[in-house]
Parts: sequence; structure tokens; C-alpha cells
Amino acid sequence: MVGAEALVRWSYNGEVVEPVVFIPIAEQSHLIFVIDEWVLGEACRQIVVWDKAGLPPLRISVNISARHFRKDGMATDLMRIVSDHGVSPQRLCIEITEGVLMDVDRAQRMLAELVEFGLTISIDDFGTGFSSLSYLKRFPIHELKIARSFVDGISTNSDDRAIASVIISLARHLGMNVVGEGIEMADQHSELEGSGCQHGQGYLYAHPLAPDDFADWVRARTAARVEGLSAA
Repeated sequence: MVGAEALVRWSYNGEVVEPVVFIPIAEQSHLIFVIDEWVLGEACRQIVVWDKAGLPPLRISVNISARHFRKDGMATDLMRIVSDHGVSPQRLCIEITEGVLMDVDRAQRMLAELVEFGLTISIDDFGTGFSSLSYLKRFPIHELKIARSFVDGISTNSDDRAIASVIISLARHLGMNVVGEGIEMADQHSELEGSGCQHGQGYLYAHPLAPDDFADWVRARTAARVEGLSAA
């Protein structure tokens, strides 16, 4: 196991509200800035807690919304949060979507600041955007995450399998890590592994867990691996 992704959930009247419900609403206002920064702060806090508890030094991925990425001072705010918690930037990965790279000048400036600080940059849901592949050599990107829409049909649909294979080959040629998202079945795992995918993420490895439950899960699986792909 190499890391985990911080996923936000809202508990309301005893029920869990999924991000697909409230994140689009938050993105219509400045509330999304508060949510993004709170999640990053919680990820940093948990890293400190887990380190003290003797867990392996895992990397935690945090999503930053497109609207937040376009906010002036975004990079400074994120770096301040990490520094305030005393966490090494190398322990964190910032996930963004392809769309934020369309504003080339701003993206280059923001990403340069974050990478110089020591953060890892990942492109989430890669392959679903409409931006040019040329940006992959223009920006300091460390990782591509194959969109679940391609992983879902990778063992039955030749088009999905071909697209995933191209993404994996492209990432490896450019020296980037590649992660298969939304892996739920062993045959999806096998197809990705056979194509050279380095890491996998999804219910095949573990369902979303609360921080304490996650710590117990890691302790119970010190190797935390499914044969072949590393859980990410």
C-alpha cells in the first residue's frame, strides 16, 4: 500500500450525504474554498496522528476543485495549511482535473509553486477532459489517474481497454505514475496489471473508511497489497 485518498462526507440527521449532492452546490459559492482547505487540514492532522501511532508513512491525496484552483493565492493558502501542521509536503498529493489546465499561464504558475514546495500533482479522471495532450509535457505533473468510466468496462469493452492501455503507456513514457480508479473486480485488476498499471484504487481493495477504522485496517494489513498492483 502506498497511500489513500481523503474523501469528504457530510453527516446530516444521521444520514450520510454523498459529495455528488453537496459539492456542486458548494462550488457555486466560496464555500468550496472552505471545504477544500478543511479537508487538506484534516488530512495533515491525520498524518500526524497516524505517524505517532506508528503507521507506515503513507501519502494522502486531496482533491482541489477547479474553482478553488482559479482563486488568487490558492497555492499560498495550501502551503500555509501544510506548514502549520508541520507535515512534510512529500506526504501529500494534490488532485486536480484536466479542465484547470486550460488557463495555461495560471496553471503553470500555480503548479510551479506547489511542486517547488514539495507537493505531488495528480490529474484525476484523466481521459474525460477535452484539453490537449501537449500540456502533459508543459506542466509538472507526477501522476495520471485513469477515469473509472474506462476501468468499468476494461475487461469487456475493447475501446475502454485500448484507451486505458494508451494512458498507461503515455504515463510511463513520460515518467509519471499511473493509477486505475474505481477497481471493483479482480478481472479489472488483472487487465490493468497486465497493461503495466502501477497502482489501483477502489472497492476491490477497501471501501471508504473513517480515520480510526482506516488505521485499524492498515495495521491488520501491514503489507496491504493485492497481488500485483499496489493499493493507492
